[in-house]
Amino acid sequence: MRRAGWDPVAAAAAVHPGVPLRHPGDAKYALESFVALKMFAGFHQMDFGLSALHDRSSYDRRQLFDEFAELKAAPVAEFLDARSSRWGALGEFLRDRYLSVVHELMEAAFFGSTAQRGAVASAGAAFPDTPWFAEFAEMARRVWLLHCLFFAFDGGDNDGAATIFQAPAGARFSEVYMESVGDMDADGDGDDGGAVTALAAAAGDRVVGFTVVPGFKVDRTVMQCRVYLSRPARQP
Repeated sequence: MRRAGWDPVAAAAAVHPGVPLRHPGDAKYALESFVALKMFAGFHQMDFGLSALHDRSSYDRRQLFDEFAELKAAPVAEFLDARSSRWGALGEFLRDRYLSVVHELMEAAFFGSTAQRGAVASAGAAFPDTPWFAEFAEMARRVWLLHCLFFAFDGGDNDGAATIFQAPAGARFSEVYMESVGDMDADGDGDDGGAVTALAAAAGDRVVGFTVVPGFKVDRTVMQCRVYLSRPARQP
């Protein structure tokens, strides 16, 4: 971003306005939050809320697990082949997420044109053969794999159903459902990061500024969401 002349701190303020950063370097968490929340949008739905994926709503748990196992082992060139009907659903997801995450102004600033975005937006067109797009596609594949596994283990009832969650801005820190980012880097001691987070939360001087990465709950197992803690807004 800096090489393209973009200010990460200004970008972070646009993503999560009103959340003060404790350090300029913490802008990376706001940008990570933007990408993660875009990529995980609709994750709780079998079809990600996309009409093109509506057929997936009828998949059973075995089908989803088999797809997980097959895609996990598939070469990148195979699932990036726009002509392949086997991974057509993943291709639709990849197109949707790229257009959602990578704004045309961003792509133009980074690469001098919007050629990649144009290729992605053209249904049936070949995906861009660039390192940038390959990295993005790998990220999309991992989200898709997690989605398959998530629903493969979904119990389908109120007690056993898998859920995805995030912490709302202003929420009190919970050691059960949340993991704080930033404290470990700020204090310079990776071994004491959890203790620092707990002490800060216990003191009540910080609340959730924004969720960086959503969390998951499958049956009785909780995978904490990652949050950025900020000082609560002062009351007038």
